[in-house]
Amino acid sequence: MLENSLEKKYPLFYKTCCYLRNTFFYRDIFSLCEQIPFNYSLAEKLCQDALKVCNSDWNTYAKKLDNLLKINIEFLKLQASLEKNGAYLYSTFREIEGLEQGYLWGLYFSQIFWAAHHRAFNFFLKEFVRKSGRTGRCLDAPVGSGMFLTQFLLTNKNWSGAGVDLSAASTDFAENIFRINRLAGRVKLFNEDFHKFESADIFERIICAEFLEHVEDPVVVLRKLRALLSDTGKIFLTTVAWAAFIDHIYLYKNVSEIRDHISLSGLKIEKEYIQNIFDKDKGKLEDSKIALNYAAILTKFT
Repeated sequence: MLENSLEKKYPLFYKTCCYLRNTFFYRDIFSLCEQIPFNYSLAEKLCQDALKVCNSDWNTYAKKLDNLLKINIEFLKLQASLEKNGAYLYSTFREIEGLEQGYLWGLYFSQIFWAAHHRAFNFFLKEFVRKSGRTGRCLDAPVGSGMFLTQFLLTNKNWSGAGVDLSAASTDFAENIFRINRLAGRVKLFNEDFHKFESADIFERIICAEFLEHVEDPVVVLRKLRALLSDTGKIFLTTVAWAAFIDHIYLYKNVSEIRDHISLSGLKIEKEYIQNIFDKDKGKLEDSKIALNYAAILTKFT
């Protein structure tokens, strides 16, 4: 019943699921759809955008989709190493600076097909995107694929945006996503290190998704975000605790450590959403050395 409904209403998402169903990780994908539960409209939109970036060529799209499978394997291998050794593979930016950053497509599709990412994206839409004012400026740092800022600007028609990212591959990717959504005229992109980024403007909204674990000193980043935020502005933040990836260098061992950094930076938590990454850890949200996805809406201390 579900499959027939999806095929009619969300054809590209359905076709994508059928492709993934032939792999080990997603052999039960339609059951997963019912468990998350999926935001099917969002999933179809993200798939459509990806196909457009691939010039509407399914074979190219499928090759990009294969990157999702690659990062699944990479994550599990690195997580096993973390559990064994108690540390990420690298701990400094210099160590990861020359690494291949070829997994951007995998991360893009993970926002659809990784349960924790998909739920956090829905939290972003409900608690951050749809609760913004009539007009303002939104900064996305780092911009990554541009998908977060795209959804923000599509919903908030009178806002403008800025995206910063050290990776040229990311700013190029984001530029394509903005272009196909007819947002290019409303977004300024900066291919530079966020630590060196300067702006004469302040921002009423800031998106900082999956960044703190990639820097040596997250407090420095958080304090800079606070300095760029208007007095009544809000920040959407995501990060992870005890979850390994090839370019993760700062290891949060638990949620308490994340909260401490937020407080030290002169920010306070308005709302947070914490998820276990693995089903085996369900309910262990405050424990140490448990893989967690963390999302929060932050404001300034007043």
